[in-house]
Amino acid sequence: MDMQQKSLGLVVGGTPSSAEMRVALRIADAAIDNGVTVRLFLIGDGLGIALNTKSNKGPFKTFRSILSRGADVTLCSVMLRDRGCPSEFILPEVVLGSLIYFAEMVKTCDRIICLR
Repeated sequence: MDMQQKSLGLVVGGTPSSAEMRVALRIADAAIDNGVTVRLFLIGDGLGIALNTKSNKGPFKTFRSILSRGADVTLCSVMLRDRGCPSEFILPEVVLGSLIYFAEMVKTCDRIICLR
């Protein structure tokens, strides 16, 4: 029996209200429920889900739940900079990273799903 914990990497570039983001959050939620280590890499418009907003409804509520349950979330710092968004606007649990992080995620996760 394989006792090694499985890991899933999700690359998400959709807006908080997009079908891509909703699907990614549902997959992450189910994976965590099943004991899978979840790593999210937010790119493009995906950064919107990581904004430190007061909204705690819909995808924002699901995202915060995933964060509180141990998901490792990294936001592409280049895309944050290119959109002119100060890092202070991002939830403190979200790490800023680069393609180096993305490459490491691809190398170490059992599965990668990209939703753009």
